[in-house]
Amino acid sequence: MKPPLISTLFAAVTLLVSCQNSTPPIPTTPAAPPWLNTVDQEVHKLGTFNWVIIAEPSFPALSRSGVTTITTPVSTTEALDGVLQSIDSHSHVRPRIHLTREAGAIIEHDTPGFADDERDYDQIEQSGRLAREGVLNEDLHQLAAGIFLYHESQLNEGMTPLPEISGSIAKKYCGGGHGGYALYLFESSDQRDSAVAANENIRPVEPYCI
Repeated sequence: MKPPLISTLFAAVTLLVSCQNSTPPIPTTPAAPPWLNTVDQEVHKLGTFNWVIIAEPSFPALSRSGVTTITTPVSTTEALDGVLQSIDSHSHVRPRIHLTREAGAIIEHDTPGFADDERDYDQIEQSGRLAREGVLNEDLHQLAAGIFLYHESQLNEGMTPLPEISGSIAKKYCGGGHGGYALYLFESSDQRDSAVAANENIRPVEPYCI
C-alpha cells in the first residue's frame, strides 16, 4: 500500500496521545534531534487506543486535553521514519497503521506544492531549448545535454541525485520530481536492454519523435 505522499513538502508531526498512562519519562538520546527526543517521550506514554497522526501543516489544530502536537523541521519521509523507529524501539507498542481514504488517489510523483518553490527558469528554458534542438537535429548527444542540464536544475532544487545506470548518457526525474519515477536515456537499444535486464525496477520505453 502506498504512503499518503512521499515528498519533502510537509514537515509537521502531530502526536495525538489520549488516555495517556502515568509513566515516568525516558531519558533523551543526546545524538537525536530535539523533536525526535520529544517523540520518544510521547511514544513511551502510549497505551491502548492511543493515536499518532503524521500530517501536513494545514491539518486542523486539535486543542483537547491529552493532545500533544510536535512540529518538525524535517520532511514527511524523515518524520515518518523517526516515528516508526521510535515505536519499534518500544516493546509495549504494536502499531496498526491507517492511511487516509484520499491516499489511494495520490501517486508518488504528484507534488503540485513544489510549483511555488524557487526555480532557475533561465536554466530550465536553456535545457528545453537544447533538448528541442537535439530532437530537430536528430542529435542524441545534444538531446542528452538538454536532459543533463535539466537534471542539474532539479538537483539545485534539492532533489536527491539519481543513481548511475551503466550505459545511460542522461537522466532526469519525471512528474513533480522528489521521487516518483525517472527517465534514463541510452545511446542504443542494446545498451537500454542490457540495463533493463540487470535491474528489475527498469521498464523499457520506445522513443517516438514526430
